[in-house]
Amino acid sequence: MGPTGLLPRRKTFEVAGIFNTGLYEFDNATALIAIGVAQKLFGLEGRASYIQVKLADIFAAPAIGERIKAVLPPVVYITTWMELNKSLFSALKLEKNIMFLTITLIVIVAALNIIATLILMVMEKTRDIGILMAIGATPQMVNRIFFFQGALIGVIGTGLGVALGLGWCGLANAFELIKIPVDIYQISHVPFRMRPFDLAVIVGVTLLITFVSTLFPARRAAKIDPVVALKYE
Repeated sequence: MGPTGLLPRRKTFEVAGIFNTGLYEFDNATALIAIGVAQKLFGLEGRASYIQVKLADIFAAPAIGERIKAVLPPVVYITTWMELNKSLFSALKLEKNIMFLTITLIVIVAALNIIATLILMVMEKTRDIGILMAIGATPQMVNRIFFFQGALIGVIGTGLGVALGLGWCGLANAFELIKIPVDIYQISHVPFRMRPFDLAVIVGVTLLITFVSTLFPARRAAKIDPVVALKYE
């Protein structure tokens, strides 16, 4: 308290080093000093106004936060890093859902190409199908032939896509290929983190769409009449 009212306390510090966490908002407005010096500066000897807990598993923060709330008195306010960045994570979740929908639409378009390719193949191989059925092949056998061929295309394409995607994620993380404005997004580049569950869902949906897309051409091939197929041969 001074003659003109409350005045801020001033103290000169020597900068011993500069740290970089990669988070612009934190790096731009955070300074670290000894806790004893900070307590003396703010008049909090033996006390702390804010305690931060570092976790080995950051995604366990909500559960551990609830356990801490059960131990400490109600006057203590407890929050997690997820709650502090709730708006950001909500936007990322929405973007993730939209991205999954976009990938699904791309796979459906690719599946249409598989359908078109198999239909053209059925038309070109009508004579061969007729010969197979004439020598004893059943419609179920012809159906399986074209189903396995379409499924093989889907499996190979999905495998190549997964390999290229994982390779790109590794390169992007290693060389920080996708740069973004740090003052807007708080980070300097887009990091990629592969989650096995998400990868399994994407691969599963892709293979499901691929297998379903082969059913129509395979059934069409199985319905070919060998008499009509060999009529003009």
